[in-house]
Amino acid sequence: MSLDVPEVWRGKVWARDLQVISYRIDDVTTIEYRGPGWVVCSFSQVLNKDGYWECEPQPSSRTEEFRERTRFVSPQVALDAFNMELEQEAREE
Repeated sequence: MSLDVPEVWRGKVWARDLQVISYRIDDVTTIEYRGPGWVVCSFSQVLNKDGYWECEPQPSSRTEEFRERTRFVSPQVALDAFNMELEQEAREE
């Protein structure tokens, strides 16, 4: 993998210094870091901790309650919630 580093920056970038902030699940679903936590995103919706999708407001309109409902402590916890939602969806079919 090659990273474009601006000419004016003369330092080195080490792999250990990179931080993963997004994981792709499929063509439309990602798990992303959005401080202060991780979210499961699909189009303009995010998965909440109750297993339901919510429309995500603009950053300035996100309340603390919204963040509490939709932020997970780690990408693994977010992925587990997504898998539970898939299982629930399959049971309802």
